[in-house]
Amino acid sequence: MNVEKEIAALAKRTARQPRRRHVALFGEEARPDNRQWLLRRIAWRMQALHEGDLSERARRLAALSPRAARTARQRRATGVGLAIEQL
Repeated sequence: MNVEKEIAALAKRTARQPRRRHVALFGEEARPDNRQWLLRRIAWRMQALHEGDLSERARRLAALSPRAARTARQRRATGVGLAIEQL
């Protein structure tokens, strides 16, 4: 099934069905009772499984605060603060 279609179908279902899908995808119960968060998390996982997950570099940047991530991107772009072998 198409990822977009499956998410659209889950959005129309009762609260139990997205929770069951979350268990199937993540192997654990969904914690928050925020339906929008749950559907986004399911969509992200389905997309990652279908199209490939994030690179390790992207995961590290995502784990940083927005300000730290912006600074890291700026340093790479300008070459400031990088060792010579990294340039």
